[in-house]
Amino acid sequence: PKVAIDRTTHASNFYHTGFVHYPWKSKSQNDPELPVETTIDDDVMSMAGLYFLIQFPKANENLESQLKGVLQFLGEEGIGGERSSGAGRFCLEWDELPPPWQKVIEFSKTQANYQHGLLSLFWEKDLSSAWITDSDRYALQERGGWIVSPFSGRQQRRKALQMFTEGSVFSTLPQGNLADVTPYDHQGKPKFTQHSVYRNGFALSLPVHP
Repeated sequence: PKVAIDRTTHASNFYHTGFVHYPWKSKSQNDPELPVETTIDDDVMSMAGLYFLIQFPKANENLESQLKGVLQFLGEEGIGGERSSGAGRFCLEWDELPPPWQKVIEFSKTQANYQHGLLSLFWEKDLSSAWITDSDRYALQERGGWIVSPFSGRQQRRKALQMFTEGSVFSTLPQGNLADVTPYDHQGKPKFTQHSVYRNGFALSLPVHP
């Protein structure tokens, strides 16, 4: 249970918030040698979670280190809603792709008669109607949300986008772009000028046999 206070009238509004928990167990139950000062987060062993795939075009230790730092920061800050209540926090694990997945990723590009199934959202600027064929199957989803920036001073909505959803299938390999979602007012002037705001529209796809 939580209470929201109207900023104008100061009226209270009582409501409930639900949380989804992934399975977990306590490390201290299996390791009595853990120090007494172990925090709650350090004592949690996740039994499930979320993952994503990333491929570097070439080895880049500096970029890899920066990415790990960003993900570590997101894990401490939290992602999604109710971050101020401690939701959305996670611990980062960095693993190599196991052999079964390597076989899926490293498919033969000379193999004919396959299509491309999206594992991610996909957006591309100035995508022509000729790019989509009659054999393609897809769905669109509007993605909006709010800016999370220490420079904003207040929450502002990002520009909304129509994006192809996960599970869409295309005959042509989807590539995608970064989308500038910096908010503008009705006169076309930027409402947020400290820095640009982007949404990732690059596609991650796998071969699909029709």
